Amino acid sequence: MSTARTQHTRMSTLAAIAASLACLSLAHATDRLVPSQYPTIQAAINAAVHGDIVTVSPGLYREALQLNKIITLQGHPSAEASAVILTGVGVAGGAMLVGGQGTPLSGQITIRNLTVDGQSIMEAGQWAGLFIDDDDGGNFSVLIEGCIFKDLWSAWTDGGAMFLTSTPTVIRRCSFLRNRSTVHGAAIYGNDSASAIIEGCVFQDHNVFAGTFYARIDANVIVRDCVLRNSILLCGNHQTGTVTFSNNIGCLISALSNGGYVDGGNNNWAGPCPDCDSNGKLDLEEILFGGADCNGNDLLDACEVVDNPKLDGNGDGLIDECQCLADVTGNGSVDAIDLAALMSSWGSNGSGEFDADVTNDGMVNGLDLAVILDGWGACP
Repeated sequence: MSTARTQHTRMSTLAAIAASLACLSLAHATDRLVPSQYPTIQAAINAAVHGDIVTVSPGLYREALQLNKIITLQGHPSAEASAVILTGVGVAGGAMLVGGQGTPLSGQITIRNLTVDGQSIMEAGQWAGLFIDDDDGGNFSVLIEGCIFKDLWSAWTDGGAMFLTSTPTVIRRCSFLRNRSTVHGAAIYGNDSASAIIEGCVFQDHNVFAGTFYARIDANVIVRDCVLRNSILLCGNHQTGTVTFSNNIGCLISALSNGGYVDGGNNNWAGPCPDCDSNGKLDLEEILFGGADCNGNDLLDACEVVDNPKLDGNGDGLIDECQCLADVTGNGSVDAIDLAALMSSWGSNGSGEFDADVTNDGMVNGLDLAVILDGWGACP
């Protein structure tokens, strides 16, 4: 056997072993359910081991959590984030402490799909929401996604909703509402050497002088693709900390700066800020959280159709240009098969095996033929 083939065989064997070990590791990950298996979230965290998932059913949980393992903490995937509410217990230390707390960690801690609500915290502490502890000498990161942080108040000092440290942190598709801080960072406080990326989030009603964001010594906080409303954007920084903003939309924003503000480009602090369906949420906010914008023009499809019914010629509630209407047979391409289906139902109302009335005018005719010829080829 040649050397190259021997090396290839060895590499294939090693890859197979690695894949088997990975599957074995995943197979041993346990989903720990609250409250059906564990009465409290902390009890499930205490029982969890590296790689486990703690899944919390909808409910109100008056707990102050210590999340000190490489696990995933999540609200039940079938529920909205607002259905799983963590309030803390109203003592110094806030609702959630994340990190090894003396034990070095290696890996990623994930927190998703839950709400941290400060309304029932009677005695706010040094921070009210989430604190990331980087003092254990470990090498871990934190991913926070799909969560809501609201009505949290840091009565002592900094970081009403979140106090970030040098632990690499990504915050994605979260909502921050009406948080406060006595000194700095009503929503986000980046402490010395903080490293964080905040993307696709909504910040609303952080209009106290503490500002929405704050960056301390050597902190590097990146805010991008977010919607900010009725807030003081940035109060300032301490020495060399920076908050970099790019591709954000703001409404009723005061962009104050005492250093630390970096304009990464494509920010619009004056809007547009439409709420086309008058539900109290900006259109861009809804799009960030899954609202349909199939043509990518930053307008909700449902509102576009209401304003201009011609965009939905077939009356299915969707914008026609985002659909492959000419693909009568649904095979992913507009081709001779679609043409044959149209010709076989010519002059009818299109109610046969394939609905060739792509214009939805009640008749298969030349207008439908024109649509098919215009869309000829693979569907986009």
